[in-house]
Amino acid sequence: MAGKLLHWFQNFWQRLPLVGYLVYCTRKNHAEAMRELFVTLLFSTTTFWISALILQAFMQNAGMNYFAIIKTTANAGQLFIFAVSFMGPVFLLAGDDPPKAKNFPNRGLHFIVLFVLAIIASCFYALQLGAKQFPGSMMLDSHFLMNTSMVIAALAIALRYLTVVYRKNTLYFDPNVEMVERTTEFADQFARRHSA
Repeated sequence: MAGKLLHWFQNFWQRLPLVGYLVYCTRKNHAEAMRELFVTLLFSTTTFWISALILQAFMQNAGMNYFAIIKTTANAGQLFIFAVSFMGPVFLLAGDDPPKAKNFPNRGLHFIVLFVLAIIASCFYALQLGAKQFPGSMMLDSHFLMNTSMVIAALAIALRYLTVVYRKNTLYFDPNVEMVERTTEFADQFARRHSA
């Protein structure tokens, strides 16, 4: 019964757009992708958590906790910039299949989501920048913009993770298959050379 339920779930899940290919990814693919994502996130967000650490030294921030200061460092549109730059490698990873790699799954859908998120993030950042340059001419809802930037940043991280884990899976090397293919290829070349 449990096996049938798992089989049904896998069949259902693999039909889902963008995330369906996860049923083919192994634990090793996920572990490698998580490690890579963690290191990348650590370095990509350095300006947020180091800035907050330094800003705690100012007297006007004495009553604020560390996470509230991090929020203020990200409140001026920096998360929109982070999201766009964090998605850049998605285009490179999904856009080209290395030799011997399987085709990247849902490539077109990855690109559509990538471009839509990048355009939305860029537009909202431009609004925030315009409001700073022309104070009083535009009234923006900073709470809405902060929440939107957090959602877009989370989606950018999720898209990057999906891209990395899918690429890890498509680069999977099966030694048994590879050795058989190479042996067959060598035998065919040998036969062609010596039959002439």
